[in-house]
Amino acid sequence: MENTVNKVELQGFVGISPEHINFKDGNSILKFSLATNESYKDKKGEWQKQTTWHKIFMMNGNAEKASKQICRGNRVNIIGKLVNKSYVNKEGKKVYTTEIFAMNFSLVEKKPE
Repeated sequence: MENTVNKVELQGFVGISPEHINFKDGNSILKFSLATNESYKDKKGEWQKQTTWHKIFMMNGNAEKASKQICRGNRVNIIGKLVNKSYVNKEGKKVYTTEIFAMNFSLVEKKPE
């Protein structure tokens, strides 16, 4: 069987305060959104900025550690992998989502002004 790679590295800003959930079985999860920005020139030659929002989640030890360090507005570097999920919405339609399972993170220091 051939080896394959599922690795994602993102650096962006935390959009909302992370949600930390502890389960009865001792496991925990931390969920938050991360915004990354990309700049490009449009047809008129003017600079535009496009923001992409990513759903991030961490489990157990990483969730505990990150819940004490990460808050809204922080610039964070995430290393993880893509996870595809599906669920049935209120209208009975199957919805597919892609999230990032963060296995490692670090806060990015603000540059001195």
